[in-house]
Amino acid sequence: MKSPLTLMIFLFMDVQVTTTEANQRVKLDATVTTFVVAIQAETIMEYGLTYDLIRDPSVALTFTLQGGNYVRTPGATSNRFYNWHPNFTFVDVPGAAGNYTYRVSVTEDFIRVGVTAINAINLGVTATIFPPA
Repeated sequence: MKSPLTLMIFLFMDVQVTTTEANQRVKLDATVTTFVVAIQAETIMEYGLTYDLIRDPSVALTFTLQGGNYVRTPGATSNRFYNWHPNFTFVDVPGAAGNYTYRVSVTEDFIRVGVTAINAINLGVTATIFPPA
């Protein structure tokens, strides 16, 4: 059973950073939990998500992908709940001293199959500032 694709981007976690001198390095670590609920009787489950790290106003820094095409054994489809923990680490050099906001967004990439719900939950995003290189 295919669900309609809604290409929506959700910004769901952020961290604000203040640098005090030019070219300081900002190390960002983000971890997310993704819960996927499969349709009970379906034997195939497909979905795809992209998690993007963005420095405001809209500078794309990096991304991580999560998803796949899974075959669920007929008759053993009682487990409907799955979870994964995508994460990434990135070092940014934003330039001039100032205030910066880093955001993580999630986008569904293609039509999901055999899935009733996908929930992305913020486990944390941290920023550590280091002196210029």
